[in-house]
Amino acid sequence: GVDRRAPFEPVPPRPTTIAADAHPGEAATAATRAVELTEAVLHECAAKPLTSLKSGGVGLRELNRLAKSTGCPPETLRLLLEVAGAAGLIAWERGVALPTGEFDAWLSASVPERIGAMLDAWWRMDRLPLFVPEGEKPGPCLGQESAEFFAAPLRQAAVRTAVAVPPGRTVSGPEALVDGVLWRLPLFFEEPEDAGPFTATVWDEALALGVIADGRPSPLAAGLTAGRVAESVEELFADETTAVVFQNDLTAIVTGLPSLALSELLDGAADREARGTASIWRFSPESVRRAFDRGVSATTLSSSLTDVSRTGDLPNVLGHLIDDVARRHGDVRVVATGCCLTVSDPALAEELVRVRVLGKLKLRVIAPGVLASALDPATTLEMLRQAGYMPSAEAQDGTAFVDRPTRRAKQR
Repeated sequence: GVDRRAPFEPVPPRPTTIAADAHPGEAATAATRAVELTEAVLHECAAKPLTSLKSGGVGLRELNRLAKSTGCPPETLRLLLEVAGAAGLIAWERGVALPTGEFDAWLSASVPERIGAMLDAWWRMDRLPLFVPEGEKPGPCLGQESAEFFAAPLRQAAVRTAVAVPPGRTVSGPEALVDGVLWRLPLFFEEPEDAGPFTATVWDEALALGVIADGRPSPLAAGLTAGRVAESVEELFADETTAVVFQNDLTAIVTGLPSLALSELLDGAADREARGTASIWRFSPESVRRAFDRGVSATTLSSSLTDVSRTGDLPNVLGHLIDDVARRHGDVRVVATGCCLTVSDPALAEELVRVRVLGKLKLRVIAPGVLASALDPATTLEMLRQAGYMPSAEAQDGTAFVDRPTRRAKQR
């Protein structure tokens, strides 16, 4: 009889590899950078929400605006927005994309936990934001109707194939994974050559998140396939550096992979200038001010930096910078108010603060004869008049503001 069985190989094909030196830290750097960029992107979305196209999703103009304001490469931005959406960190609300309560919880978590949440969302995400069919332009991001049912299985097949790359070996690129993807997903593609562009897309995603680095799988890849992402993040940062060399030119140098806690400390008070085998941060009045803006005191900042100093102390120039910025910080204080009241009689000003029916105004003295109200000028004026006072309104230049009544048509 005729053998009608389809050909089948019971053992998955291994990708073709070559010997290569490892570059430890590349995967951790990529994963940390993805977290940093996601945080910056979502903070920007909170300040200026993304608007939806009429057809749904974020259009090219909005994406370019966000990429420019955050410094995030456009393709990486597409990926991170979709991952954030899959993780529940951003969602559509009345035609605008806004960070959710989950984003607040994510921010309060440790960096390893944030990395883990992003990887879990990416692993099951039903979109391929970096895939663009040949001859077409990229479509909207975070669209409502653009899910691809095969995205997650494709992603998982590619990573499982990459995990087969042995230690000390590397692959030249995503083409080395195609046979393994086809073996794991034999019915997904009408033609075998169709698998190439899709596998390349997953490869680019994995590089951006640190799942693949330097042509080989990182511990994150093994963690995803084995369902132990948290442990794989810890393994990725096992050889981290916790000591800093502070120099007289206000730079801080970390040789090797900086620990997550060390990166957070330095990123909070200095600007990162270089990444790689050595990471460099530079302190400036503006960067130190940012630390004080978040509520860090000069004593706490100096103590924290001293604790991580390789020499056990700080250069005098850095100590003087911290003390100088601390002295100047708060010289000018910006107070949020609804409006201000100028009162000719200081005794009347004190009286207004104590009047119970004016309690909703939350009046407070900010200078002799000057009060701050929590409510807007119109409401403040109305409440003062209802309480029996006779306030007048002033324009911002100090001239009298006349509230002219709307002219009514004569009644016949």
